[in-house]
Amino acid sequence: MTSVSRSAAILSWITLVFAVLYPTLADLWANKSNKPLLQVDRVSEADLPYEVFLEKYLKPGVPVIIKHDGPDSPFTEGAGDVLLENVIRRCGDKKLNLLPPTVRTVSRNMNPIVKGILSAVLFTFQGKTVQQWLDERTARKISFVQSIVSPNHEYEESWFLRSAAVFIPSMFHRLLLLLSRPPYLADLARNDVCKSVLGEHIDEPLLQLTQYELKTLDLLSSSDESKLGTWPSLDAVLRFDDADKFFWGGAGASSYPLHRDVQDADTFFTMFTGCKDFVMVDPVQHKHLTSLDIPMLHIWKDDLFINGRPEGLERAWRGVLHPGETLYMPGDFIHEVRVKCPNTSNICRRPWRASATRNISADTLALYEDHTYEELVKRSWLYATIDYVDSIIHPKSEIGKQDVYYMSGK
Repeated sequence: MTSVSRSAAILSWITLVFAVLYPTLADLWANKSNKPLLQVDRVSEADLPYEVFLEKYLKPGVPVIIKHDGPDSPFTEGAGDVLLENVIRRCGDKKLNLLPPTVRTVSRNMNPIVKGILSAVLFTFQGKTVQQWLDERTARKISFVQSIVSPNHEYEESWFLRSAAVFIPSMFHRLLLLLSRPPYLADLARNDVCKSVLGEHIDEPLLQLTQYELKTLDLLSSSDESKLGTWPSLDAVLRFDDADKFFWGGAGASSYPLHRDVQDADTFFTMFTGCKDFVMVDPVQHKHLTSLDIPMLHIWKDDLFINGRPEGLERAWRGVLHPGETLYMPGDFIHEVRVKCPNTSNICRRPWRASATRNISADTLALYEDHTYEELVKRSWLYATIDYVDSIIHPKSEIGKQDVYYMSGK
């Protein structure tokens, strides 16, 4: 064996050993100086008057979990299961695309070179291309979702997938971890899922707005500036979609990594069955996170579920949402949601613009301008290379340079 081949063999073994140990070493290193996330306040509805909600949570932009545990609450034991049974009974054969709107938009507009690299990575570690992954989630019956949300379909992130971070860029590794998660009926308008059970015209007690939403909508319609103030509008740069969205998935399911929505809307999540784990970060502190630099999306590499708060990050919360509870989350927050329990379902409501209740314009615009395609080419060697190769292969594509403000929201 020559000295060159001997050195290559030694280097290969060192790389292999490092890859095997990487997940454990990465966790130890990340947790060395990190702090636990703040716990979201959990308050009984009977103990949370509207004025307290307004002053303590809505106006300053602080998340809170509200427990609907009063004697008149419709969230009795098994109520959520009955709702899902009705969905299956009436709409089980209906076919849906199990892809959130943003994922569909990005997959359609993805630069061919980036899509090719991601397909190669996914095929290496999962045995499928990006197109095959998309096909698995296209035109599936709602009854298919029921078959994959049971306790028998558990999910655990393997060391093999986490070790892939040694060999591939962080952007592709984070996407690989996400694409390895199970299919998920996520972020689809309730009318589109099963109108006869979940439709907006249906008087289903589990789907009704909370008193906090109703009273805030009254305030906004009355233009009572003494209560909420008047703030710069984001109408020109961000969409507002007030359609209620339905979610149903099994343990391990997740739609997005740590991200910021391309919607200007405060959010209320009401849980029917199962449980979900939320992490949320005040966007003012986004510089303490590590961006993944993906055009048209605002995604971060950090896994706050495992590693907690990095140094300098103070306003970051975590909370687990259970049946009969509603989470209020400020709409401009950076967040990640993971399904923690089997057979988990909930509704997501966005009743008003976040910019109507707080001044979020400066931070929002700064964040979006930092993620344009042109900015990514300037600071990322990967995008600079792709942009150069793309300019040689064919005329400059406008795909990556679309105005991110007008991309479809979650």
